Amino acid sequence: MNTSLCSRQSCAVLMTLAAAVTNTCVANETHAQTPGAPRTGVAVSPTMMTWSFKTPVAQDSFGIRGVTQFAIPVAVVIPIGRRWTLDASGAYQVGRVALTGSDGVDRDWSLSGATDIKLRLVGRVSGDRLRLTLGLNAPTGSTKLTGTDIDAIRVIGAPALRLPVPSLGNGFGASVGAVFATQVAAWATALGASYEMRGSYSPIEASIAGAALPTDLNPADALHFTVGADRIVRAGRVSFLVGADLYGKDELKVSRAGSAPVSGTYQLGPSITALTAIEFGVRGFREFDLTLSNRYRSAFRDVDGGTVKGSSGNFFDANLRAISGTAAQVGILFGADAHFDSGQEVDNSIATAAISSAGVLLGVSIPFRTYAWQPYVRGQFGSIDAGRASTSLSGFSVGVTLTAR
Repeated sequence: MNTSLCSRQSCAVLMTLAAAVTNTCVANETHAQTPGAPRTGVAVSPTMMTWSFKTPVAQDSFGIRGVTQFAIPVAVVIPIGRRWTLDASGAYQVGRVALTGSDGVDRDWSLSGATDIKLRLVGRVSGDRLRLTLGLNAPTGSTKLTGTDIDAIRVIGAPALRLPVPSLGNGFGASVGAVFATQVAAWATALGASYEMRGSYSPIEASIAGAALPTDLNPADALHFTVGADRIVRAGRVSFLVGADLYGKDELKVSRAGSAPVSGTYQLGPSITALTAIEFGVRGFREFDLTLSNRYRSAFRDVDGGTVKGSSGNFFDANLRAISGTAAQVGILFGADAHFDSGQEVDNSIATAAISSAGVLLGVSIPFRTYAWQPYVRGQFGSIDAGRASTSLSGFSVGVTLTAR
C-alpha cells in the first residue's frame, strides 16, 4: 500500500470534514475529497418530503396535521487552475402546511420561493496541508416575511422536521476560514477556524427569543473552531472531529401595528459538535459508512438580556449508508438513520419540539459515463412532543440525485 497516498487522502478527507464542521464551506457531493486536480461538477437533487401527525400538533389557534415540501437543491463546482475551486449552491422549494382550525375547518399555509445563493472559493496552499476558504451568502431569498408566510416558515424551518430546505433568505453574509492538516504518526490531524459575518435571518431563533411578529434582525458575527483526527484502518478509515461555535449579540427589531418598533438584543449560546465518521471498507461495497454526530447548544439570552430557561438543546444523529458493487456497476443503495432532538422547553410549538425518529432508505446507484443517478425512497416514523402533547408521526420521501463530472 502506498502510505504517502493514504496520508494525502486522509488529510484531504479530514480537511473537508473539518471545513464543514466549522461552517466555512457549502456542503455538496461534487467536491473532490481526494488529492489531484479539481474537476467541474454538478449535483441536482429534486426531493419531495412529507410528514403526517397522528394527532394534530397545536400551533396558535390551529392544529398542524402535516407538512409537505418539494425542493430542488442545485450545487456546482468550477475549478480555477489546479488548486482553487469555486462552489455555488442554492435551491427552490414549495412548502405546504396542512391545518385544522379551531372552527374545525381544514385549511393550509403555503410558502414558495428560492433560497439564497451560497458561494465558496477554496484554495489548497502550502502543498496540500493548508486549505483557505472564502464564503459569501448572496441574499437572493426572501427575508421580509409577513402574515401566514411567517407562520409557514416557523413550521417548515422547525429543526425537528429537518426538511430539505428549512429557510428561504438568510440575508447577506460572508466568512473566511482556514484548515491546517498534518501527519502525526499514523494519524492525519487538522485544526480549523473561521470568522463569519452573519446575515442570518431566522424566524425560529427570533421566536425562541420572544418575537412572534414581523422582525428585522441584525445578527452579530460568529467564530467557529474545529479539531480532528483521521487514519486508515485496514481497508477502511475512521475520523473524529470536535467543533465549537461562539456568537455575539444579535439586534432584534419587532414591528407592531399602530406603534413604534421595539428594539432589543438576544444572543445564541455557544454550541459544541462532536462527529465520528467510519468507512468500513466492506468487500463487495463501494461505500459502507457510519456517521455519528452530537450537537449541544447552550441557552439563549433573550431580548431582556437574561438567560432563557429551557432554551438549551441536544441533537443526536446516527446514519448508516451503503452502496453495493464497484463505482462502474449498478449498485443497491441502502441507508438507515436515527435522530433524537431534545427540543426546547421554552416554547410550546413545533418550532421548538422534541422528536425521536428512525428511517430507512432504499435506492439504486446507476453510473453512466461521467454521470451518476441515485433514485431513492425513504420512510420515517417516530414521535414528536411540542410541549402540550406528544403524538406519533410518519414521513415519506422520494427523490433522485444526479451528479455529473
